[in-house]
Amino acid sequence: MSNRSFCKVCAEAVPISRRSHGFAKRMDHGKAPEGCGTTAQNLHPLLRSKRIIKGYTPVPYNMPWMATLTRDKQSICSAILLSKYDDDKSSLWAMVASHCIFKEADEQALDEKEVDYTKFGLLFGVHDLRLTTPHVRYRTIQKVYRNFEPSDISLVKLNSPVKFDAYINGLCFPDEPDERDVAEFYMCLTCGWGATKPPAPKTVATASNELQCIEVKIEQEKPSHVRRKSMLTIQWNDNSIQGPYKGDSGSPLFCRLFYDARKFLYGIVTNGATFTSGGMTNFERIPSQAEWINEIMERKTVENLDRPEKQKCCFSLFYMCTLR
Repeated sequence: MSNRSFCKVCAEAVPISRRSHGFAKRMDHGKAPEGCGTTAQNLHPLLRSKRIIKGYTPVPYNMPWMATLTRDKQSICSAILLSKYDDDKSSLWAMVASHCIFKEADEQALDEKEVDYTKFGLLFGVHDLRLTTPHVRYRTIQKVYRNFEPSDISLVKLNSPVKFDAYINGLCFPDEPDERDVAEFYMCLTCGWGATKPPAPKTVATASNELQCIEVKIEQEKPSHVRRKSMLTIQWNDNSIQGPYKGDSGSPLFCRLFYDARKFLYGIVTNGATFTSGGMTNFERIPSQAEWINEIMERKTVENLDRPEKQKCCFSLFYMCTLR
C-alpha cells in the first residue's frame, strides 16, 4: 500500500499529492466518448515508457474506465467503471477484486454486513494520483455484491451515478458466456497503479503515481497460458519480470476485436505477479461471470428495468449484440 492520500470533502473529492503541485491545467480532450469502451476522439495512442516494467504509460485519460479504490483516503487497488448500455450517459456500477475490500477491511469479515463500507471510496477521472484536477469524481459505496461461486470479483453500487464525459467512460462487458477462439482479439491490455519495479531487500515495493499499462497476448495454443472456465493464468515471456504486481489487484484485462474499436472487459487481476513466482498473473475471466453480473445489475438498477429498447453494450466477445 502506498502513502498516497486524498482530501476529505463532502461530495466531490480530488487527489492531493505529498508535495504541493497546485491545480493541473485542464486538458482539452474534445467530445465525450461515443459508446462504452471508447475514448475521447482526439486522444493519441499509447506512449512507450522506459520507467515501467516492459509496459506502457498511456496518454492521460485514454483509459477513461479506470478508477482507484481507496480506504481511509489511501489508494489500495484498481477498479473498473462499467457501462451496460451503449448509449448510457452515466453509471452506478464499478467492479473490484473482492479481496481488496474484504481483506483490507477485516480478514475475518466474510459476510459483507460485517464490513464498514464508509472507509472505502472510488476515484474516477484520474491518471496521475499526485495531481488535483477539476474532472476527478469521488464516490462512496452504497453496497457491495460479492460473488462466492468461487470468485474474487465484486460489483460495487455507487452512492450516485458517475456522469460520462471526455475523461470518464464505462467499459463494455460480455453480455453472456462465450468460449470462442481468442484469435479474433486485436489487442488486450491491463492497466493499474501498482509497483513498477522489484523492491530493494527488506523494503516495500513503491506503487506508481501514474497509470501504467502493459499489453497481454492471450495465445490459446500456448501451454503456459492456462485458460479455465473462471480463470486465465498468463505466463509472461521467458519468466521475465513484467506485468501486474503489488497494488494492481482489481486491474482490468480488456480487449478489442479486429472489427470494432470499442474495448470490452475480459478479465480482472486477482493477484499481481510476484517477482519470485516466475512472472505469472492470474485473471478472473469475466465471461464466466456474465450471467451473475447481468442479473445483479438488472435487478438492482431500477432505471435499467424498463429499457428494453436500448442497445446493450455487449460483445458476446466476438460480435456486437443488438438487443431491442
